Amino acid sequence: RNKGGVDTSETKAQQPAHVAGGGDTRVSGAKQIGKTSLKSSCITVGVVFAVLAFLFLFVPAVGVTNCVLTVLLCTIAVGAIPPLFVLHFPRHLPAYAILPQHRGLPEPELVRVPSRYMHTPSETKPLNIAGWWVGHKEGLGSGSNHDATIVLVHGHGGSMGRDGDGYSVVDKAMVPLHKAGFNVLAIDLRNHGNSDRSMPITFGLHESQDVLAAVRWLRSNAKTLKPPINPDRIGVWGESMGAATTILACAHDAETQHIKAAVLDSSFSAATDVITYRMGVYGIPAWYQSYFWYWMHLLSPYDFRSVNILAAVRKTSVPLLFMHGRDDTVVSFADGEALAAAAREGRNVLVEPPPASSSTTTTTTASVPTTPT
Repeated sequence: RNKGGVDTSETKAQQPAHVAGGGDTRVSGAKQIGKTSLKSSCITVGVVFAVLAFLFLFVPAVGVTNCVLTVLLCTIAVGAIPPLFVLHFPRHLPAYAILPQHRGLPEPELVRVPSRYMHTPSETKPLNIAGWWVGHKEGLGSGSNHDATIVLVHGHGGSMGRDGDGYSVVDKAMVPLHKAGFNVLAIDLRNHGNSDRSMPITFGLHESQDVLAAVRWLRSNAKTLKPPINPDRIGVWGESMGAATTILACAHDAETQHIKAAVLDSSFSAATDVITYRMGVYGIPAWYQSYFWYWMHLLSPYDFRSVNILAAVRKTSVPLLFMHGRDDTVVSFADGEALAAAAREGRNVLVEPPPASSSTTTTTTASVPTTPT
């Protein structure tokens, strides 16, 4: 993960008002939500324990029955509140900190990509995914990259325009790809940024439908976009949860093969692994982690164990490029190694990672099918 600083001191420009296909932009005047649900959950646990200690130490008049009830309620709250935050706390950050024009790119066209609701199959209206379309000025057929398009997928708690403590999707991917001649479509996953809400957060399971929707939208509008694009030259770049979501989308796309290649920055290998690893980074003891997962499985409408990125890597035939920082404190480097190992099975490996003793802090593994197209 790039920890380098980015200058964001310039005045934020107004958001683009045009919305392709109509609809409310919902861009300005929104209150930003806290950084991560897990951090908020830890604070909540601390507050609950503080209240419990206050009751026992400073309110001796409370009866035994009330004390027992208090202990039971606090025990339930300590177990249930953090999973509820992880599953249902919205990650909407409608006020973008960085716009493409802040980095010298053309002003993006704000588009709405129709995705689908997964929790209510009978729902007929589309789930609107917000996107930025930044086409390359050269247009179709003027170079090796100018008719190709890359979909950009942010990580958990982010958006296509979130600063991210000094780095952003715009800086990490949009600017270099656009300068290399690619057309770019950045999206906000469901429950993030300016996209519609469809709780709970599924760490890629349902969010992968948004990536597939973006690919379908590009193919459907290939001739009318400015510039027109080649519908058979679409790739995806994703980071963190966005990378895991991209892998799942590639697995779902196995039959149609509309995604031609994917670049994956710091993907986790399973939803359970990344949450457990993150709790370990915060120093949360193992006994509470077990209690947390009991409530998580009890409250979640889906099985977290079904978010298996390793299985998806083995299923897809899309050429994959993995990148992972050795000092990553959000997603374990071991996850990147496991994914790269799974991707090597039955494939040609074009790029091997540097040895652990190397001064390089980021490892890169590229794999392609044994008979690449």
